[in-house]
Amino acid sequence: DAIRAQLRLTSDVDAMTFSGNGEPTLHPEFEELVMDVKLARDELSPRAKLIVLTNGAHLDSKKVIAGLNQVDYRVIKLDAGNDKLMKAVNAPLVRRNLAQLLSGIKRLNDCMIQAMFMKGPIDNTGSADIDEWVEVIGMIKPTAVQIMTVTREPMDKAILPVDEDTLYTIAFKLKKR
Repeated sequence: DAIRAQLRLTSDVDAMTFSGNGEPTLHPEFEELVMDVKLARDELSPRAKLIVLTNGAHLDSKKVIAGLNQVDYRVIKLDAGNDKLMKAVNAPLVRRNLAQLLSGIKRLNDCMIQAMFMKGPIDNTGSADIDEWVEVIGMIKPTAVQIMTVTREPMDKAILPVDEDTLYTIAFKLKKR
């Protein structure tokens, strides 16, 4: 009902995104929540897209997969092409590795990838790092890839954004693949 009330206030909703400070798929009733939002969207703003931004940590759950497959866009965060760098960049609270993430992604209808590149004590822009990341993206075959850098002050102040040329180089390598 709160969702319906909010949608009534706005006539031109383009998208509704599940995201925030934390992982949206952690919600114990994630699938049911998605279905409720989808019903409200269909009734009040049928052209709005449903989007989930996720780190993919819970792609081993059938209920999470079912919920994700109900939305229009599944955006998976993937900043590294190997386990060691993925652990350093993301500092996951749950044990997961690249093989588990790839296995879960295969269970999705499709997905987009969102990747953040950075310099500093954690640097995922080395040539070999980019080559591994590009290879993993090639295995996933996402519908789109969002390449970005740090834009807000990170918790670790030593983490720095990369320059625009680096982002274009990464995009070129990916496109070439």
